[in-house]
Amino acid sequence: MLEVSMDCLLGHLDERSFFVMQGFGTLEVRKKNMRTLVNPATGQNMTVPPKLSLNFKVGNTYKEKLKNRQNDGK
Repeated sequence: MLEVSMDCLLGHLDERSFFVMQGFGTLEVRKKNMRTLVNPATGQNMTVPPKLSLNFKVGNTYKEKLKNRQNDGK
């Protein structure tokens, strides 16, 4: 069952750049641009290619439930 849900989720993320789970959170695909870094040990410049990144932002409803659960445990 989880595999089918993952296929559905990945298919949705291919069509759009975000997926909202009401009350739980949002998954968003972000593009990271190419950038240049310096290796601190050698001083050599390295180029990091562009890539896609998946980010998750917790929804306010779920965040409040977690806060209440933590406060009840103290």
